[in-house]
Amino acid sequence: MSLQNFRFKFFWLCLLLFAALPALAQKPLSFVANGGARGNYIIVGVAKVSKTQPFNGVVGYRVERKKRGESGWTAIADVEAPASLAEFQARLKRIEQTMPDVYDAAALPIERYWAQTEKSRGRIDTLFYSNFLAVRLAIGMVYLDSTAQKNTAYQYRVLQLDAAGEVKDTWLSEVVSYPKPLAAKPKFISKFETFRQISLRFGAVSKVKFGVQAFRREGVDGAFQRITPEQLLARGTKNPDSLYITIVDTLIGLSKYYQYVVVPQDYYGNLGTPSDTVLATTFDFRQVSIPDYLQAQSMKDTAGLKLTWRLLDTENVVSVEILRSLDADTGFVRLAAVPPTQTFYLDETTEPMQRYFYRLVATGPFGERSVPSARAFGIYESPLPPLPPRLIQVDGVKNGVQLTIENSDPTVIGYRIYRNARYGDTLTLISGLVPRASAPTTSFSDSSLGLSGRRSYGYAVRSESKSHVLSSFSDTLYARPIIPIQLPTPAGLSATQPDGETKKTVNLFWVDLTAYDDAVRGYRVFRRKVDSKAQSAFKPLFDSLLSAQQNYFTDTTFTEFGVYEYAVQAFGMFESESARSASVRVEYKKLPPVPPADVRAIPTPEGVRITWGEVVQERLTGYKLYRYERGKTPTALATLKPDEQTFLDKSAKKGTLYFYFVTSIAKTDESVPSEEVGLRP
Repeated sequence: MSLQNFRFKFFWLCLLLFAALPALAQKPLSFVANGGARGNYIIVGVAKVSKTQPFNGVVGYRVERKKRGESGWTAIADVEAPASLAEFQARLKRIEQTMPDVYDAAALPIERYWAQTEKSRGRIDTLFYSNFLAVRLAIGMVYLDSTAQKNTAYQYRVLQLDAAGEVKDTWLSEVVSYPKPLAAKPKFISKFETFRQISLRFGAVSKVKFGVQAFRREGVDGAFQRITPEQLLARGTKNPDSLYITIVDTLIGLSKYYQYVVVPQDYYGNLGTPSDTVLATTFDFRQVSIPDYLQAQSMKDTAGLKLTWRLLDTENVVSVEILRSLDADTGFVRLAAVPPTQTFYLDETTEPMQRYFYRLVATGPFGERSVPSARAFGIYESPLPPLPPRLIQVDGVKNGVQLTIENSDPTVIGYRIYRNARYGDTLTLISGLVPRASAPTTSFSDSSLGLSGRRSYGYAVRSESKSHVLSSFSDTLYARPIIPIQLPTPAGLSATQPDGETKKTVNLFWVDLTAYDDAVRGYRVFRRKVDSKAQSAFKPLFDSLLSAQQNYFTDTTFTEFGVYEYAVQAFGMFESESARSASVRVEYKKLPPVPPADVRAIPTPEGVRITWGEVVQERLTGYKLYRYERGKTPTALATLKPDEQTFLDKSAKKGTLYFYFVTSIAKTDESVPSEEVGLRP
């Protein structure tokens, strides 16, 4: 349906409603006022009304308005039909100059239409050319309120006036504003292109019927120009809200490119959203030559495969698309697009030692595509070494060493592991190719049988590329495998007690193990008391270690008498330790106190003074002095302290023979008597 037919049906509905106006005079009517592109359009009547040609006593109309919320009406125009053909033509001329989009002078036979209106003394809205909005404005059936403000709500009142200026009838509009954009946007559906005709089909979802404006430009540059092709607006058969628009353009040239845009427009000039630009052509792209002589070569001085080709005809080609696949027949995807004058391309995204297949396609200005070219394949062998890996961590683990490796170079397929036995030694390859893990890091465990827990090993790694080129070495990191170190058991342990009175010193001696194992770092001596009732556990005599060079120890820490057992254990690097040695025993004996010597008795005026020599003994607590007469039992005269070596016997009787002796006291023990001494005072 054309825009003109749409206008006709729209107004026919309005006119049917106008027949009921007297009954609806004071009820707001939806069709009285409509927002347009340039203002609000008010329908005032259905006849050519003037003082010389009244209709039902009405000679003119007065249009009043008020903003929403206002109480009073303001007259804005008096409307009546033109009095002559010349005035009618003058009105149309002004409309043509100010609103060219609503008036097509070539489509309107002005004199014939005026003659029809002169013959009719009643309604003229049923005449065919009355469907044109410009005609209704010029003839006085519609008034344009161009003084209204945009996006401002108004209500209108139309007064029908008789020859005396009295109001015969009144009707109200609903509240309206302008402009009223259409929500619909035409969407391109399909096109048909030939040398003589371009047909485009659009669709839109809209409950409001509308016409369209069509625009076209030639080529890809320049301004769009409005065209007047055949336009067909059709309702969809399945969805009543679906509209379809067909544009048929026959004013085209041979081997040309065109771009089209359609814009929805309703009866009052309100515009919708323009369609997307549609490309069309009368050029047969199958005539364009396709690229040939395609080759793919691996270059030593560049990272990738270099493609070369030939294209003879570049005039109608916009670009050359490069397609690539890992399969010779399927799976080709776009890799890049280059200008038609370029005949080479470096594919830097290739993986070394991977076979790639290539094809080329020429493309036109509007997406045309040629048939693919012949295939070419190539394998990239990169001479460039990959990035060296980063040895993140080297940890000693049970029975070996764990390596964690990282490398961000996508060309790396694996790693080679190197090791040395000590700092500064030459690195030696110890592994085959260790595949690179899919995770960010790769792990490797060195559990070689020759590893020893006695030393730290240095590790370094090299990356290997897909072209089997090795990188430089990573940093060297050191770690010791967690392998138990077996230290030799101390041997030859002996224990001796030096000659002496107390026997409180024990000298221990054993074989120096450093001559047999340089891992030995020291010794620890253990002791326990041997008891017939309960065997106690060995306990170290000290917390720290004896140095590795000290293979002897003197124990003077006895606190109790008895039998003691000794053992020695060696300790080495990395927290290693030996078994305890075979034990040896010594006895700390309890010796009796020693009696004093050099006992003397000296007569004095006060009595008999007895003296004796000092006893040096660790447990000594004092002395006891005894006296007796022949044939009688000795009795203790006194108990003296350890620092007292003299006593005055004042109880001795003159003329009596006495015998004296002294004993040493050690706690509860008492020594045998000393040599006795006799004296008669």
